[in-house]
Amino acid sequence: MFICEHWPGQVDCILRRQTLSIPFGLQYAVSELPFGLQVIGPNERVDPARLEGYDVIELSGDTHLDLDMPRLAKERKLRARVVFVIEYTLRTRLQIIGLNRELSALRKAKSAIWTIWQERRRRRAIRECDALQTNGYPAYDSYHTLNPDTLLYLDNRMRDDLFASELEMAARRDHQSRSMPLRLINSGRLEPMKGSQDLIPFAAALRDMGKDFGLSPKFLPATSRALGRFDARHWA
Repeated sequence: MFICEHWPGQVDCILRRQTLSIPFGLQYAVSELPFGLQVIGPNERVDPARLEGYDVIELSGDTHLDLDMPRLAKERKLRARVVFVIEYTLRTRLQIIGLNRELSALRKAKSAIWTIWQERRRRRAIRECDALQTNGYPAYDSYHTLNPDTLLYLDNRMRDDLFASELEMAARRDHQSRSMPLRLINSGRLEPMKGSQDLIPFAAALRDMGKDFGLSPKFLPATSRALGRFDARHWA
């Protein structure tokens, strides 16, 4: 929506069909969208012929399906500038594989090897593209040296009033210096990649170590029932 409001021309979007839900996604009628929409297969590569006449082609650097686009655009002599947007680093990708409980050790090893091979393609594509947007410091640190036109993007949903003030930080330091109970917060979507499944074992470990801690019990019913194993001293 932001791009449509600020780009002085036509905006079109190509989406790959998928069965997984989009995080924070909403449902729209096609007629409500302020941009043109094309839907392709889940593993379909974008045909450069579709991109004739555009000035900028913005692609995800996190998917391996579009990493050949800088080369293909040059071969087809497209006038458009090719820009990648990337968030994950190689380290993050390998960590996700390692934490996947549905994969056997052999499949994890194969996935890691494939991921490392794709990283070589990714780094080559970033060198060849016209510009790069890195979402967050880790991606910037990993890739900014590969392309001289690199933008560091930080999540603009973080407003000043969401950050702790100097007085609040001082109060937290005082709280910790007096060995007061730990005050914990669990942030992120309730899905395995975000580590929410580690909350209960982590709480059990703190309890077994005799550590006092507090955590607001505002969770989904199943999580709240699991937290019920802990007494009020820990769950105030």
